[in-house]
Amino acid sequence: MNIDTLYFFKKKAEDFSFNESVSLVFDDMVNRSVPLYEEFQKLIVQYIVKYLVKDTNIYDLGCATGTTLILLNNQLNKTNTEFYGIDNSESMLNKAEEKVGRLAKKPEAIQFILEDLTTANTFLNPGCFILNLTLQFIRPVEREHILRNLYNSLPHNGFVVLYEKLLEEDSEFTRNFIDLYYDYKREKNYSDLEISKKREELENVLIPFTETENKNLLKKVGFSKVSTISKYLNFGVIIAVK
Repeated sequence: MNIDTLYFFKKKAEDFSFNESVSLVFDDMVNRSVPLYEEFQKLIVQYIVKYLVKDTNIYDLGCATGTTLILLNNQLNKTNTEFYGIDNSESMLNKAEEKVGRLAKKPEAIQFILEDLTTANTFLNPGCFILNLTLQFIRPVEREHILRNLYNSLPHNGFVVLYEKLLEEDSEFTRNFIDLYYDYKREKNYSDLEISKKREELENVLIPFTETENKNLLKKVGFSKVSTISKYLNFGVIIAVK
């Protein structure tokens, strides 16, 4: 795994994007930047394996380097489940393809699609949609349309897994959680300069909602059952069932 030193050497600030440089270090970046990332992934996989509607497929929207799909594939490799990863970063998908070849038990069941989530609207028998740290990068005005399309595509008891960075209802808690979050990143050997540079690049690109705003949006598009299954500081996993 390549070590993330992008912001240690980077001189010029630009809007954050999932370009080739980020793709090369993404797995290290996300593990060192998101508290309990591996634990949240295990919980998400456990939930999906247990409650996926029989004979349906899994879609990971904004699948990055394919980590979640590989974990699911290795759990469900003796079933007929098909796994689809959609992302608008070609370099991310290239990395994902390479990882699938090395790590997946049933690689032929995983397919990656280069497409923007704002235009993706054709899904083959989906039972679950995963949005791991994805919706926060979509312009707020487009989020309802995307979620409504997912709702309309699911069968009864199909569900969405929404893993997001969250704001708190109270601004003081938001500030406190962010302070603790930056402490976490320092413990993972990111310097204050690296933290500051990345925060600047993400400022107008990553736009988080509160937990309540995310839940209300899911309910607005039609999901009848919405619950947070895990939360740690300013990150949480919400399940929405049709």
